[in-house]
Amino acid sequence: MQSDHNKTTLDTNDLLEMAVDMAGNTEPKLFGETETRPLDSEPPVLSFIPSLVYDEEGDQIVFDNNAVLTHFGQGPPSDLADPDHCPTVHKHVTRLHAGDSNPLRWNFSVTDPGVGLRPDGVEYRVRIPSQ
Repeated sequence: MQSDHNKTTLDTNDLLEMAVDMAGNTEPKLFGETETRPLDSEPPVLSFIPSLVYDEEGDQIVFDNNAVLTHFGQGPPSDLADPDHCPTVHKHVTRLHAGDSNPLRWNFSVTDPGVGLRPDGVEYRVRIPSQ
């Protein structure tokens, strides 16, 4: 639609033609000489991989002379990816850092057969934002 706000030389017919070209995957300015492929009809598949974390509720915490704490003990493991059970896990905030040996994390893989995407694995890890 033409209006005083349209500062281009394009009108509705120009934009319609461009939209049809883009939808057909043929607009050379966007897609170059790429081969036209059918639309991806298969959605990506998300699969959880075992994600073990040990309960820290019973940890013994010891402070050294410089007030640096150390955790001792290891509670029972829980699999956060278990589809049949939502475990209660206690986690000390002081251990939510990048080098934690007992990370609170979910491991999963994503495959997309339509485009051949198969990364080895992806990790979503909870930690303190500055670390």
